[in-house]
Amino acid sequence: MSASRWRPYLDLHADDPFWTDADGTLSRGALGAAVDARARELQAAGWTEGRRYPLEAVPTRGTLVTLLGALAAGCSVVLLPLREPAARRRELAAALDIATARPGQLWVRTSGTGGRARWLVHSPSTLMAAAEAATTRVGFGRGSAWRVSLPLDHVGGLSLVWRALVSGGGLVAVDHPTETHRSLVPTQLHRALVSGAVDELRRLRCLLLGGAPLPASLREAALAAGLPLRVSYGLTETGAFVAASLPGDPLLACADYVGRPLWPSQLAISAGGEVLVAGPSLAAWQADDDGHESTLTLDAEGWLATGDLGRLAGDALYVSGRRDNLIISGGEKLAAEELEAALLSLPGVLEAVVVAVEHAEFGQRPVAFLTCEDAAAWTVDRVREALRDHLAAWKLPDRVLDLPRGDGLKADRAVLRRLAREG
Repeated sequence: MSASRWRPYLDLHADDPFWTDADGTLSRGALGAAVDARARELQAAGWTEGRRYPLEAVPTRGTLVTLLGALAAGCSVVLLPLREPAARRRELAAALDIATARPGQLWVRTSGTGGRARWLVHSPSTLMAAAEAATTRVGFGRGSAWRVSLPLDHVGGLSLVWRALVSGGGLVAVDHPTETHRSLVPTQLHRALVSGAVDELRRLRCLLLGGAPLPASLREAALAAGLPLRVSYGLTETGAFVAASLPGDPLLACADYVGRPLWPSQLAISAGGEVLVAGPSLAAWQADDDGHESTLTLDAEGWLATGDLGRLAGDALYVSGRRDNLIISGGEKLAAEELEAALLSLPGVLEAVVVAVEHAEFGQRPVAFLTCEDAAAWTVDRVREALRDHLAAWKLPDRVLDLPRGDGLKADRAVLRRLAREG
């Protein structure tokens, strides 16, 4: 898709703010002019239509201009994963520096559905479809400002650009009194509550949670603090969320509740209890690191199996965890999320991730990774003692390790499984 469909949005309400940072405010019209100029620069530098343009998508106005300018020039933009080392990013950029028959695409790195690192290839059309439905659900438009609190190489951050584009709303990259909306993953919310930095969150119209399961204790704490909580469910394949709660939703306090579908006919539950999705925001393509593109794996009826376990009660969606997070130990089944919730109930435990490791006798056993206020407070023996009256003995972790510091978003379970195997 060329820029012809999305570019005119920047000419609407041209004096309205689009991007605000420490350097001031960039209006929609000024952004449009900067994007056009950047497109001409890239074309003059040899970035021809269809070529893949690698971009380190740090959330700055320069990144925003280059992202849209490259698309306007007909390039496909490869959003290099910021959590990877610089050398690895250079390798990925070099491997993908070829032309494609489908110009104007956006390549987003993911290790989500399917459990392996790969690229999901979105078009502006899929991201605009997601944005139009999302902004309607959360009331984002002219006069609103969404805080850029997620990196743009994640679909949760990238989707903000398209929401602002189609709705007339703006983006703020710094603390700003105009902020009305913010997206957080549970780890970020937990840190805000622990630090006591909740006053600024109370002033928002919408605090959207997504990206990872929301523990019941954290959900309760957010509601008790008077935060304008909205929960959501989505994945990289769908261009961000496909379900979200409504204003004043009576189910908001219910464990595992993640909202109501944006497109009710495009979300279902399989016979095995797996969430299935379809719809206009679904990416058409995926790719390996060598640049080879293939279609997403869909069933005969066009559904994508997400790997998430859930149920529908009327139009209410509940998601209980990942199918591949199920730990089978001695023939018994343990959802990693169940043990993680119990660990997060312990005083001073800030983050908890549980993975399975192979075990000669039981097949698999759980290993817990924790971030604690006092790093030495929760040894494996103390954890097992504290939880023995709440969980069956076989569900308790065999080991407790320190959770490596990441980007503050979602834990990379593949890395943690490797660390657990190595001891």
